Amino acid sequence: MLKPNRTALVAVILWSLIAGAGLSQAQAPVADAGTVCVIAYADANQNGVRDPGEDALLDVNINLMLANNVVIANHVTALREPYCFENLTPQQYILGISSPLYDPVDAAPLAFTLPAGQRVTYEVGAVARPAEQVEDPSASILVIPLNMSTRIGLGVAAALGVIALLTGLGLVIYGLFLHRRTAILDDDEVEWSEDGGWQEPGAAEGERYAMRTLVRSSFDSEFDEQERR
Repeated sequence: MLKPNRTALVAVILWSLIAGAGLSQAQAPVADAGTVCVIAYADANQNGVRDPGEDALLDVNINLMLANNVVIANHVTALREPYCFENLTPQQYILGISSPLYDPVDAAPLAFTLPAGQRVTYEVGAVARPAEQVEDPSASILVIPLNMSTRIGLGVAAALGVIALLTGLGLVIYGLFLHRRTAILDDDEVEWSEDGGWQEPGAAEGERYAMRTLVRSSFDSEFDEQERR
């Protein structure tokens, strides 16, 4: 038979007592605790008073803060009825609301002192944000309106760009593979004469004939070598 470890058993008992005491202390109600209930409503006439027909607002964040603006509790409204923060110590608090859709009527948060053992309710008015505060994406200068004139202009620009690209590519291919290069003989300058041949300035007729024959032979040899490749 296995004998229980006395040390482990004592440790478990002590831990249970400590945890139970801490849990009881955490769940113990605050002496003379108070409750504050809050509701956010659409203040249509912005008079700070909830009039008949002014409904409660949804998706409004309610922040409960201490006097030093430290948030101790918050709630996002999901029902059209007051939400209550309970078990609060009697002291000074601040209430504030925030929402991407609404702005509070009073810019300054509501500061109040919660009496001991009391239950108080506050109604906070808000108004919908004006539509012009929402940025219109079409108003940006970076957005091009796609009307008929714009589409035609973009099409013409694209066609001209393609033509220019193909023209440049054709010139590169012609220069690399199809165009015959000019031959230079011993780095001497030559020129084309009126009778259809290359000549060196000031050369005699016999020398011109020999030079034409040599240059043409050089062209033919180079062209044949390129065709063989």
